Formats: sequence, structure tokens, C-alpha cells
Amino acid sequence: MDGKAPANSGSTFFNYKQFHSIILMAVVDAHYRGIMFDVGVNGRNSDAGVFASSAISSALEKNTLHIPPERALPGRATAIPHVIVGDEAFPLKSHLMKPYPARGLKEEHRLFNYRLSRARRVSENCFGIFVNHFAVLSHEMNLGPETATTVTRGCIALHNFLRCSIFTGR
Repeated sequence: MDGKAPANSGSTFFNYKQFHSIILMAVVDAHYRGIMFDVGVNGRNSDAGVFASSAISSALEKNTLHIPPERALPGRATAIPHVIVGDEAFPLKSHLMKPYPARGLKEEHRLFNYRLSRARRVSENCFGIFVNHFAVLSHEMNLGPETATTVTRGCIALHNFLRCSIFTGR
């Protein structure tokens, strides 16, 4: 959510892409719904820093995200864990996968990274759908951080309602 800097904030909201923003971090499901999110941290923070202090990270650590238990894929005997997929900024955890560092990779690691990026595409597509449905998110918001955060949370709630309506027919 990009916009103007709040009064007297200096570069606090100025991100590495060279504009002012607040950060939205979300866990999304296969139906493009946000099942958990953190929004409102100033844009100057790194994804890793935001994640470390987020409710998402805390829920992963405390095992309160209700991640299903390991189970075998169809036609296989070995149980496989359910995981959240992140990019290279995130820490590697038992339920959080990230790609191998891009330097000097073996072929099997490059293939793993490719497949992981395909899995991450679900969250990227979710954010694209989200922004396309709510034009207020696609351009500068002339709102303070608290109001912009509230607007974003409202958009997430409406987005999830619409996604659920699509799948339930209600």
C-alpha cells in the first residue's frame, strides 16, 4: 500500500522500492483466501524482521495455525508435512519452506527452487486478485498509517467473503 509519508515520520515508511508504504504479510490457502495476515508495519522494515515479530511467526512457533498433520501423498507410503511457502527472506522452519540460495546450485536444488516458486505463485496470484478487486490498494493512499491499515483489513475481509461466496454459492 504505497502513499505519502505520514507527518514527522521521516524515512520510517520509505521502503527499498523507493516509496512510502505499510507492509501486508499473509498466509493464503489454495482458494486465494487470506487465512492469517499482519498489516500495518512501516515499509522500512525487512520481510524477515516483520515476519519474526508477526502473529504468523508466533502461531507457527506455538503450533496454533492448525496445520494438518503429515500424511502420505496419493500412491505414496512416506508421510509428507504440510508447509507454508516463503521466499528467501524467510527463515527455514519445520513448517516453513524457502528456496536454496541462488549461488552455484546443483541441478536438483534449481529444480526444487523452480517448483517452490510455482507453489508461491498461489500467494502472488492472491495478492494480484486482491489488488484488482480493490482499486484503493493499487495506488497511493492519502491516509494515515492507522486508517490505511484499517482500510486494508476491511478489503481483506471483503475479499475473503467474496472468495467464500464463490466456493459455497452463497
